[in-house]
Amino acid sequence: MHEHNPKQATSTSADGMTGMDHAGHHSMQSGTDAARDHLEMTRKMREPWLWTNATVALLGFWLMSSPFTFGYTGPALRSSDVVSGVLLTVFSVLAFWPRWDFVGRWTVAFVGLWLQFAPLVFWAKSPAAYLNDTLVGALAIALSILVPMMPGMAHHMAMMQPGPEIPPGWTYNPSSWHQRAPMIVLAFIGWLISRFLAAYQLGYTSSVLEPFFGEGTQRVLTSKVSQMWPISDAGLGALAYTLEFLMAWMGGRTRWRTMPWMVVFLFILVVPLGLTHVTLVILRPVVVGFWCTLCLAAAAVMLVTIPFTVEEVFAMG
Repeated sequence: MHEHNPKQATSTSADGMTGMDHAGHHSMQSGTDAARDHLEMTRKMREPWLWTNATVALLGFWLMSSPFTFGYTGPALRSSDVVSGVLLTVFSVLAFWPRWDFVGRWTVAFVGLWLQFAPLVFWAKSPAAYLNDTLVGALAIALSILVPMMPGMAHHMAMMQPGPEIPPGWTYNPSSWHQRAPMIVLAFIGWLISRFLAAYQLGYTSSVLEPFFGEGTQRVLTSKVSQMWPISDAGLGALAYTLEFLMAWMGGRTRWRTMPWMVVFLFILVVPLGLTHVTLVILRPVVVGFWCTLCLAAAAVMLVTIPFTVEEVFAMG
């Protein structure tokens, strides 16, 4: 029989507790090191693109001064621009610090999205206000998540396993620039057409181009079908084309597998909204009794972009 030694038991117990303490301390230290490594990775990947933060901050100051420079008459839009300008400046400056990069740049992107809606929600009476908000909003989105890498992607890309550019079983890459270039060009054309129609609905122009159907475009844009929307439906179309244009640029040649959420968002933007747009164009001559040349052109542009979007979704699946 072995004789029980209290000192040895105490020593063993103490050693056990010490081992647990060391394990806990090591785990906390590993977590701290991982967080520090993540911040350092973010800092290195963001370093070449810090000029985008400075540019957005300047855009914020520009937006804050715009209502007083261009003489906005609507108090709601004036307040919206001042607040949006402050948010752009504050969060773009915060994004200089790696710890605030994610929150700062995504906030800038959402403010940019709001600026696309603001002149439509408040029915901007000045064309300068509409032009200013939509352009600043598009630049804010581009400079926060398009030109630099999307916030939060640094760690994701570092951990991702390498893979093929061409999907298995395919003979071409649906995310290549050859495939995305037509989407970008068509989205830009659709944006121009929709902004022209929105300018008439918002009261910036007194006439609208209609080469084939007489007063058809004017009758369609002022019909009950168009007025059933709380905002300009042509302006909403311009917003959709703006987002399609920006999202078509986003990501690299392998985004069908590295950025599946972007492929899904683009699909939702193009396909359901595109089919809705086409349906409305078909219903208008039935309900209103007139055709609209530019509406048909915008619908045709949206229809052509659908196959390019569907291909990426299939590849992602």
